[in-house]
Amino acid sequence: MRRHSVPIKYCGAFSQNIKDVHAVLKRYGRAVRGATETLMDSAVSQLNVLVVDDDDSMRHLLCRMLKRMNAAGVVATASGEQALRQLESGRDPVDIVIADWNMPGMSGLELFKRVRSAKPRMPFLLVTGRDDAASIVAARTTGIPAYVVKPVSPQELNAKIAFLRKNPG
Repeated sequence: MRRHSVPIKYCGAFSQNIKDVHAVLKRYGRAVRGATETLMDSAVSQLNVLVVDDDDSMRHLLCRMLKRMNAAGVVATASGEQALRQLESGRDPVDIVIADWNMPGMSGLELFKRVRSAKPRMPFLLVTGRDDAASIVAARTTGIPAYVVKPVSPQELNAKIAFLRKNPG
């Protein structure tokens, strides 16, 4: 496990039990806090982020990490369909979408295509457990501009978002 990374695989085993997620956050929260406190000038600062992940624990961890990195606003949805409704409603401003690849219904790749057709310059970060060459090629072929493999550290998340701010499309 990398230094300052939250053990997502451990959290995923408890996605149905929020009390266990809180126990994991309590145990590893110091590492997340310590890592994000050093990112005072983070790329996320003042951004409104839409997090899309069907796994409750992963969604919660990403949101917590983003808030600690001074995101202006963080909105979370559990599916691609909900994310599209959120974007279409305009209720909350969204500057960047961070989505899981594997979700029931609409995958992260399909969500990317739909977001890009409606908002071509919307920065989009794909977060996934897939780290094989075929998956990376599939993401690049689809046009995914940035990709990060779980577990993701605050530093990795910040670096990818910084890249997307400079290269949104």
